[in-house]
Amino acid sequence: MKNIYSFVVALGVLSSSMLFSQDYNKWSWGLNIGGHYGSTPTSTGFKTLSISHSAVNARYMTNNRFGVMLDFGNDRFVSENKNLNIKTNYFRGSFQGVFNLTDILMFDTWTKHIGLSAHAGFGLSMLVNSKDSRNLNVNAGKRDAMVNAIIGIRPQFKVSDRVSLNLDLSYITHAKQNWDYDMLNQSNPIAFENQLINWSVGVNFNIGKNKEHVDWTYSERFDDAANKDQEERIKKLEEQLGDNDNDGVFNYKDEEPDTPEGNEVDAKGVTLVKEEKVEDKTPTKEEQAILDAQKEKDNQDPFANAKKEGNFEFDSNTLNNNFKDRLNAIAALMKENPEYNLRIEGHADVTGPAAYNQKLSEQRAKKVYDHLIANGIDASRLTMVGYGESKPLVPSTSAANLAKNRRVELKFFKK
Repeated sequence: MKNIYSFVVALGVLSSSMLFSQDYNKWSWGLNIGGHYGSTPTSTGFKTLSISHSAVNARYMTNNRFGVMLDFGNDRFVSENKNLNIKTNYFRGSFQGVFNLTDILMFDTWTKHIGLSAHAGFGLSMLVNSKDSRNLNVNAGKRDAMVNAIIGIRPQFKVSDRVSLNLDLSYITHAKQNWDYDMLNQSNPIAFENQLINWSVGVNFNIGKNKEHVDWTYSERFDDAANKDQEERIKKLEEQLGDNDNDGVFNYKDEEPDTPEGNEVDAKGVTLVKEEKVEDKTPTKEEQAILDAQKEKDNQDPFANAKKEGNFEFDSNTLNNNFKDRLNAIAALMKENPEYNLRIEGHADVTGPAAYNQKLSEQRAKKVYDHLIANGIDASRLTMVGYGESKPLVPSTSAANLAKNRRVELKFFKK
């Protein structure tokens, strides 16, 4: 028994190392109704297939694989011998570890509504003789307190984000059970040599402000991470074996990656004969007109040269020092130009659920908003919005591009 307890604790600690950073509901409570089977030891035998079991539980999941549950159960035992008319009540309370096998067994690869969990733990039980017609209730009210150990399996069906149905099959055994379940005879109190099997159907209600419960979330697979790493390596290899400047030398050997077209090169991709051309850098009238127009536009826009965006680390809304410096400079410009207002637009990359990315983009915009207010900008001059993953700056084809898409953009406009 000590080895079983150590295994439960060790598995719980291991699972707890996989905590999610996302926000999901973790609390739930449930009701179960069913019967019992194989109740030994007994002297008279009991009705096994009857609605004689009920239970209520409260459960907290630390993550999508492991949690704890406190549950209370009651079983009513009625003798199959009608002449004896013996009835006893069994009360149980147990503290259990819960193991969500839905994620471990990768149910998400074929269903989003069927789940499976296991539970095991220890607690206290009480057996009470409520009726004995043999001898004028001499034994009525007799009590037998004992220690229980329980293990069970529970298939689940998700009805909605808040409600799920379940079937539960639990095996219960006891230490220090001094009476048979019918309380007619005292039993040999050998630890864990008796049994009680409960079967029941039940309903679970998820509690919390978030949409989803952690029971129905799934971890990133190790093979997914390996595939991403392999894809990056293949892309890098393809880049090395390419010839971007079409000079006949692989990129990884090319010491002159931008060889002008038509130049002859050596084995290292270096031009053998470079034609030096003296270029007239004096702009034409058309070019000068464009430069003048751009200069005039820059003079009219006080924020033309300001850095108008900043990036974030993965799954973070923390402003880095470079972005803070940019915001400080922008706050100073806004104070000098009170006729301008600012629209703050938050973005996220495509990693993770879309709902979570939407919330993360709004949090990033709010961080910028709070920083500017702290630097003396009136809130009436600021608006903010989060676009989630819907407006990527560049295609989400690499880790570098994902980093570029984790950003906040600043849009200035006159009142």
